[in-house]
Amino acid sequence: MQFKTWSDVNAVIQDMWIVDRKRSENRAFMNSLANGFPPYTDEEARDNRISVNVNFLQYPKILHDADRQYKNAFKSTSNFFTVGLDWGPIVKRESWGGIITSGINRRMKKSHAYNECLNGVIGNTVLHGLGVSSWVDRHMWVPNDHMVGDVLVPSNTLRSLTNLECFAIKRRYTTWELFRLTHGPRTDPAWNMPMVNSCLRWALKQTATTRSALDLMNPEVVAEEFKANGGAYTIDNVPVIECWDFYFLADDGKQLGWQRRIIPEMTDEIERTDGMAEQHGRRPMREDLIENEDANAGYLFNSQKRCYAKKWSEIMHVQFGDASRVPPYRWHSVRSLGWLLYSVCHLENRMRCRFDEHVFSALLQYFRAGQGQEELVKKLDLTNYGAIPEEIKFMPANERWAVDQNLVETAMLLHRQSMSDVSLAYTQDYNFENDKTRKTATQFMGETSSTNAMVAEMLNEGYIYEKARHEEICRRFCIKNSRDPDVRAFRAECLHKGIPEEYLEPDCWIITPERVIGSGNEQLAIARANMLMSQVNRFDPSSQKTILRLFAFAATRDAGLTEQLVPISPVAVTDSVHDAQQSIGTLMLGLDVQIKPGMNHIEYVETLIFELAALLSQVEQSGGMTDAQHLWGFVTIVRSIQQHIAIVAQDKIEKERVTIWQKDLAKLENLIKGYEQRLMEQQKAQQTATTTGGEADPTAAAKAQAIIQQAQVKAQLTMQTHGQKMQMRAEQNQQKQAGWQAEQARKKEAHDLEMQQKIGAQQVQDAATDLRTASEIQRKQAQSAAQNTKPKES
Repeated sequence: MQFKTWSDVNAVIQDMWIVDRKRSENRAFMNSLANGFPPYTDEEARDNRISVNVNFLQYPKILHDADRQYKNAFKSTSNFFTVGLDWGPIVKRESWGGIITSGINRRMKKSHAYNECLNGVIGNTVLHGLGVSSWVDRHMWVPNDHMVGDVLVPSNTLRSLTNLECFAIKRRYTTWELFRLTHGPRTDPAWNMPMVNSCLRWALKQTATTRSALDLMNPEVVAEEFKANGGAYTIDNVPVIECWDFYFLADDGKQLGWQRRIIPEMTDEIERTDGMAEQHGRRPMREDLIENEDANAGYLFNSQKRCYAKKWSEIMHVQFGDASRVPPYRWHSVRSLGWLLYSVCHLENRMRCRFDEHVFSALLQYFRAGQGQEELVKKLDLTNYGAIPEEIKFMPANERWAVDQNLVETAMLLHRQSMSDVSLAYTQDYNFENDKTRKTATQFMGETSSTNAMVAEMLNEGYIYEKARHEEICRRFCIKNSRDPDVRAFRAECLHKGIPEEYLEPDCWIITPERVIGSGNEQLAIARANMLMSQVNRFDPSSQKTILRLFAFAATRDAGLTEQLVPISPVAVTDSVHDAQQSIGTLMLGLDVQIKPGMNHIEYVETLIFELAALLSQVEQSGGMTDAQHLWGFVTIVRSIQQHIAIVAQDKIEKERVTIWQKDLAKLENLIKGYEQRLMEQQKAQQTATTTGGEADPTAAAKAQAIIQQAQVKAQLTMQTHGQKMQMRAEQNQQKQAGWQAEQARKKEAHDLEMQQKIGAQQVQDAATDLRTASEIQRKQAQSAAQNTKPKES
């Protein structure tokens, strides 16, 4: 797909806009009802003599409750998502993932712009079933939300967007925003500066400026005008420049990707709007654009054959809230909660208006008067103890027209039931307070879970769509030399905390959105938390704390307060330490223990070495002798330690730690070899202690007894020597630990200095790039100015 001229792009956009016009009218009806507009138009109320024309706001109330549940599901957690690493040193993945998760989510939670974007997406998802957001450029991580009518896609586009080949997004730039995007260092060269200057000149003409028309033709004068008076071009009396941001999938045979074009608004509707503006002293922008007739002149932005994005998900994100039951599911066949409720809520408003009108009419007083006595009735003054003429008679209630109240109440009850059936998945029942039957917690949770089935299904789908946006935001946080200050600060923070640059890649990240209990329904969350709390004593201690946190969050709906009430305290014994302590018994039996993926091998090795040293110390205290079973257990422990040391040794950073382990393990192996030699000598002595007839040989027995006594004396001496060695080893270990800490401090200081040098060098490189870009822009502007001022040949 290729678009050679701006008119081709404009034709495609107008086709999509015309087809979407009827859908836009339907969305406008739902918007009016949600905004509280009355059910009858002024013409309908006047023609039908309707005196009560009021919106009773059931529709916006239900939408508000659904909006609240979506916000509870997506925004109430302490983090939007967590990041785990599936690549790199196993012992570092957990800590690095925590640093990355905290760094990105902290900036997302603080961003007011992202919070408002999320509010807009959720609101459109509930009302229209489509929540669209897009990124204005390739670097900034915060997206912008859009009205559904501002995003045009071809008909028959599937909800999966697998057959999407082009789409357009309407953007409204203030003159200052357009100037800021197109001027300054590191500006995208795809901006068509002659067209940009034409738009800026048009904006200047709409303001009370004293500049002459000749000055406005000079790009330098225009630029200086905006730099000096930038704030004046952001106020209400300056029109915005409405543009269509058009993207299409292009395949030139070498690469497949999305290209970008931006053109000003060129529809007939805008021409009529510009004509109205001209009546108020403003000239339409179209007049300035007609002067340029070449193929590229109509573009504000033209990426040419350069690939702007590899996937459409790098440009926009779509959150679907679709209740449609007719597959295949398409973009334009989405049926939202607002669509499901519109008809019955609109009809309910009309009926209640007529009902209230009847109530008002029932309060009026009617009289029966003869012909020509109407003026007498108007002069009638009904006072206390007053009298009325005989010619005038009250009209009794049995002679007046009356509405069938039972029929009206039945109709209104059916309407409310219809609204309840559709909205009960999002909100409480209308007449929930009228149910006087007290229900058990199990009954309540069962009923709430069944009514929450639809929203739970939609939120499960919503989490999948949210994950796609989180993945794109994480990709943007990994862009090198980004223009976004948050991205630059995040990368500097990760590098400073020791995360290598090669691990700041989204391909090695596992992104998991955080979910809340109860699918955003507060009552269901409290019911489930209470159910867990009732059985909390049956869970493990670690699980009990998790349940307590769930209960505190369900009761407060405040992640910060939950952290204060039930803080996540540091774990005294980690899983790796506990696994090592548990495996000692199995290893002492001579049985192998399989290596569990994802474990902390450093903690595992240190725990096994400590436990083995403790076991050998018990043997030394008991005389330095052991049996074959224990000896084989010691050998099995040593073999297991060596396997885990080999895994840690793959990380070159842990080379010094591995060396210390190997030295300590060698000393323990020497003790085990000594036990083995003594055991062999004991076995030989026992073999020679018996005669061929089974009677004991006194000489051999005396010799064996001497060997045993010698071994006991040797064991005592060894124990004393071992105690001295242990004391010396402890002192050496303290010295080594102090030296190791000093070395680590030196390495950290060197690493921090190196990071500062790298950051400084990167800043110098960025500054140089900015200077080169600014110089190139000035050169191009000078060339453009020279071409514009060059006299045309006759």
